Amino acid sequence: MILSINACQKESLPLNPVLNPTITGLVLTVNGLDYIAVPQIDANGHFTSEYILAVRIPSNKAVVKQISFAEEGITANIKAGDEVIFIDNELNVVVSKNSGQEHFSITMSFNPPPFMYLIKTSDTDSKGNRYFLNEEKADRIASGTYNNHFEGYVDLTRTNWDNIGLVLSDKTFFYDFDGGWWQGETSGAFDMTKEKAGTSGFFPTKGPWANWILMNDNPKITSPGVWKINFDTETNIMSMVEVQWSIIGSSAPNNPLLNYYPDEKVWKASLNLNAGSFKFATIPVSFGDPTVTYGKSESISPLASDGEEIKITESGSYEVILNLNNPPYYNYQLTKK
Repeated sequence: MILSINACQKESLPLNPVLNPTITGLVLTVNGLDYIAVPQIDANGHFTSEYILAVRIPSNKAVVKQISFAEEGITANIKAGDEVIFIDNELNVVVSKNSGQEHFSITMSFNPPPFMYLIKTSDTDSKGNRYFLNEEKADRIASGTYNNHFEGYVDLTRTNWDNIGLVLSDKTFFYDFDGGWWQGETSGAFDMTKEKAGTSGFFPTKGPWANWILMNDNPKITSPGVWKINFDTETNIMSMVEVQWSIIGSSAPNNPLLNYYPDEKVWKASLNLNAGSFKFATIPVSFGDPTVTYGKSESISPLASDGEEIKITESGSYEVILNLNNPPYYNYQLTKK
């Protein structure tokens, strides 16, 4: 890597400028693309111990493609070909040289995933006018792949028979469907229509509408009204399924249920768990509904559909919390009482 520094007049140079960082080149491959870690300079013109790795799509894993140093004889705790793990978007690199060790922080920066707002009939402004988008309170779906595939969980527990729709984050267009479900469906899909939005902040969607709070005489459903949405902006197909979360596995042989708390927007329960392991899984509200399962993931989202079993090393009473309120990043908390 060659560090390019723009020429400047003599009087504009900082005192004692340092023009050569210890790590002169660091290239990391993230999601198949190569990125250069850029050294940061303080107000006095000195290189700091911080580097920024600006990526298009984030990951907690990267492969070192190249690392070079200002002097011969310098080594580091990483080398070309190594797979490295970012923890909380940060990688620590330790450099050793004759004068001792230096610690460097490589911070991964990225734009937030693209997202869309959910709009409902009962979303009102201060005067009670319906279909008003409150950006701070509206549920969102997002694209963790930074493309046309969006997903997320929306709270319809207080919105029975509302029309719902999706609004682009820049509010230029929204998507709706002129119709709905009469027969108590708890899963299915709608072919949405893309509508040009005005500038008033209101998005009068025609639908879809449905009875969004369904139990269908299923005794295992304790918290009806939360739905998983998947939406494809290329096909305009919106798939929906009502969800009831539980945990499954050797730690929970009776498949205990979680309850949804709308004010906190989390699922939780106090459970007696055995030493062993478990995953989070939905219970079909109706026969034929698709199910969703999440396990522990080493990716940027702590939970993923291809995640591993969550380990319980000691039997006892635990508070289990499932947080799906920040798509596409899903999380959980496990606290022993």
